Amino acid sequence: MAEDKEKSTRMRGGGFPSVDLGEAIEMIKLASSAGWDMPRETFASAIHSSPNSGPFLGKIAGLRDFGLIERGDRVRLTSLAKTLIAPVSDEETVHQENLQRAFFSCDVFKVIYEKLRDTSRESSLEVIANLGMHEFRVSPKRKILFARNFFESGRIAGLLSGDGNRLKVETPGESSSASTESSVEQRGQNPRIEMAVTKGKFKFQDSGVGWDLMIVSSQALDSTSRRKILELIEALENSNVE
Repeated sequence: MAEDKEKSTRMRGGGFPSVDLGEAIEMIKLASSAGWDMPRETFASAIHSSPNSGPFLGKIAGLRDFGLIERGDRVRLTSLAKTLIAPVSDEETVHQENLQRAFFSCDVFKVIYEKLRDTSRESSLEVIANLGMHEFRVSPKRKILFARNFFESGRIAGLLSGDGNRLKVETPGESSSASTESSVEQRGQNPRIEMAVTKGKFKFQDSGVGWDLMIVSSQALDSTSRRKILELIEALENSNVE
């Protein structure tokens, strides 16, 4: 199945969004003329892609990383995606908070952002690229894309600034932080590993049909632990396949 192939590829190569947040929003905006819920083939046609190609599967995975589509064989936009492309408020702060919710939905980007926020607050794209390779199993060939997508996504969300070579962390207000935590509570819309910081602890959460998993840790889990969690989740999902 295409979805199984997509999951195994991301586990081997160190999953991260293959598109930045701006590109992801443009894709769902382009496809929304066909509705909020459509076959993958319809979505692929709308964004001028082949539904069975590797790049298309990577885009689908990236949209899921940002919490913009639900898991499944069809492409179903989440409430967050609908709000981003069809705002129900004229307030720019509300839109910015929704962008930050999307950014923090990507657990890898969230971990790096918080690492920078709590330490140097500045970094080079080269260091970000190397962090992706060493800590999140990003392949050496894709580490620059990883760093670029992290920076561009953070910039669009108002969380990062810089000149393309060096970046600086911008800290959102308390309301943004609350919005970030609320994205974890909306796990039913987009089930996959999520992470939030709760009173100094890292919380990993995922759920599916007939099961719910939560792991609370005093520190960010390393790549080996994260891989084992993904393997456990895959086993839970397979156990519910008839």
